[in-house]
Amino acid sequence: MPEEKEIILSRLIQEKFNREEKFSNRLARAIVEMTLVSGWDEIAILDFLLHGAEKEFGELDESFDWILFKKKILKKLRP
Repeated sequence: MPEEKEIILSRLIQEKFNREEKFSNRLARAIVEMTLVSGWDEIAILDFLLHGAEKEFGELDESFDWILFKKKILKKLRP
């Protein structure tokens, strides 16, 4: 069962990315997981995704490989 934070994040993602609910839920879960590894907060990662991950979203749309997507984003988030 998703946490309240994930539900709020999912709704925000639907609004910002104009994607379906299933995609938004998966992305919210991925963002929460990335916060644990990167130390970035959810809003900072979401902002980064909005402005710096076009290529990764294109690849995700083709492959549906969420693990690879998270790895690529985490690599970009690290200094």
